[in-house]
Amino acid sequence: MKKITFICLLLSFTLLTNCKQETKADDILPTNNQPELTEEPDGDLIAEAAKLKGLWLNGAFLTSVERQKSIYKSQPAENTIFGFTIQSDSTSANKLLFNGFSTYEGGYDGIIAYHPEKKQFVHLSTGEEYETLKESFSLLATGKNSLQLEYENHKKENYRRISDIDSALRDILFEGSYTDKLSGNTVVFNQNGNVEGIDNKGFYVPLYTFDAGYEFDTVFLALNETLESSDRYHFKIEGDTISLYSILEDENEKLSIVELMYKLVKN
Repeated sequence: MKKITFICLLLSFTLLTNCKQETKADDILPTNNQPELTEEPDGDLIAEAAKLKGLWLNGAFLTSVERQKSIYKSQPAENTIFGFTIQSDSTSANKLLFNGFSTYEGGYDGIIAYHPEKKQFVHLSTGEEYETLKESFSLLATGKNSLQLEYENHKKENYRRISDIDSALRDILFEGSYTDKLSGNTVVFNQNGNVEGIDNKGFYVPLYTFDAGYEFDTVFLALNETLESSDRYHFKIEGDTISLYSILEDENEKLSIVELMYKLVKN
């Protein structure tokens, strides 16, 4: 039952992301206090917009995953914008579409507009009930793939540009060649999700949405990327070793960590 729930969550998130990519400025209720915009975009606007477009993930979360080698222990605080996409607005060259999401759902949507005096893109909240982005903030590219949101209360949040969430987590936690100390087999985890050396498994997905009883780090190993014939394992990373444990679900749907199945030491 839990595997079905997880697969549904993945499909829902994919559909949600695809829907967001089709959002237009006309679909978002207008704000009345956006900065005065010029008719024609200047060079500074075009250059700044290019720095912001893409998929961004919370930098504090990624740093914690790198340090603790644990997704579960690194979960962002409630109401934190876990990530967002920034894309062009087909109705105006002076605006970009901001589509934010938490670990569970989307909904932090709004328009960011270029501020000619600051030479930055900003979101100015009106305080209206309909708004999902309740706070005003400015966006500053601090590097090629790093971005900072600065709020009116001077709170700052850092984000990193990534290709996709799964690949970013695979790169930090799994990617590489390992020797299984229990079987002697070579196991290879690739950033694109492919896995080699584990019987009847060719694809893996780390879990980053913790609900339905998941209270520890979990990875799904499946036959292919459709998650056919998937099995779930608790993973624990210590130094250069990944230990994978089987997970048991009892009659009350409570999950528990059971038996060490793979002890993978990096080559």
